[in-house]
Amino acid sequence: MDGLPDDVLVHIMSHLELPELLHCRLVCRRIAPLALHPDVWRHRYFTYRDRELCTVLRLAPCLNAIKVKVPWPWCHLLFTAPCAVRCVSVTISGREGAAAQAALLLRHQKELGRLRKVRVLFRRAEEGPPLTKTDASVLFGTLVSTPDLDALSVGGVNCDLAAHAPVEASPPVLHRTVAASLKHFRCDLAPGLGLFCDAVLATHSATLVGVALMSARTPPTPSTAALLVAMPHLADLICPIFAGMDALAASASLRRLKLSGSPLADAAARAAAPAAARLLRRAHQLRAVHIGYSLNLPKDVELIAAMATSGLSHVESLSIENTTLSFPQLQELLGALPRLPALNRLTVYSAPDELQLDIRPVTAAGLRNFFNLTA
Repeated sequence: MDGLPDDVLVHIMSHLELPELLHCRLVCRRIAPLALHPDVWRHRYFTYRDRELCTVLRLAPCLNAIKVKVPWPWCHLLFTAPCAVRCVSVTISGREGAAAQAALLLRHQKELGRLRKVRVLFRRAEEGPPLTKTDASVLFGTLVSTPDLDALSVGGVNCDLAAHAPVEASPPVLHRTVAASLKHFRCDLAPGLGLFCDAVLATHSATLVGVALMSARTPPTPSTAALLVAMPHLADLICPIFAGMDALAASASLRRLKLSGSPLADAAARAAAPAAARLLRRAHQLRAVHIGYSLNLPKDVELIAAMATSGLSHVESLSIENTTLSFPQLQELLGALPRLPALNRLTVYSAPDELQLDIRPVTAAGLRNFFNLTA
């Protein structure tokens, strides 16, 4: 072993399991510091379920990712340990102060300078909402003002923030600007999160490539659509059907659009369907479209017909997640296919036999792949 250079020993130790790696610190004076070399640790991932997490946070100079839940019995280590983490996933329980602890964790990692990806997941407790007004201001303000992030995901916000912790109550906190860096942003919209979502979109407008705005009951607003249109590199968008979304036809970079929703959002989607139809009619830059709702939405096929109206659509891949197509809808869909000249891939969930039998070169000349997926 004395004849091996340090970089070879570091490479070997990077493949060791944690117990063996910790034992290396006891071998000799030469091996002990090499066991703490950043290259030994930078690819490793630990969660709050790992018994060794406390030891790792005290010793490791860096990690690829950690997954923690707050409050956590050893929370002080999350705020003080010198371990710089690239990806942080934090689950926030419904206990008071949990969101503030998550904000402290993110601020600490921001200061260490390696943080690039953040995922925040809320778990609502039976005794009340997971956020107080103060916690909301601190947490969402921290998320907006964290620099150098590549990806940000905020999910599981299943409480009414407008009633319990209105983020709009503290606009100065959310207007701390940082240099644009975010490429991917995902947010489960909830009442009261509009300002936070718009602040992230506005701050990182110059760099965002993919945006997913998920909603069980709160659709995006026309102001959000205006921010999306202004993004020069936006290529992927996932969102429910919402009023004012026809403005997205002006987004020259948009290539892939997924319209998703839930039973709670179907009523709003029906009301906003004309805006979605105008978008699909005008957005010739789109290459892939997915339309999917949990309940039957009669406008599904009408949206496809609108997309085919001009005959100038460049959509190459079309996916329809509607398991209850009626015969008139089926005929309308078949009538639209010849007016989608670039279409070469069609995916339908639980497609009826009539659709499969009637897809022929006459009805879809360019189609090369047809997939019938069962629910």
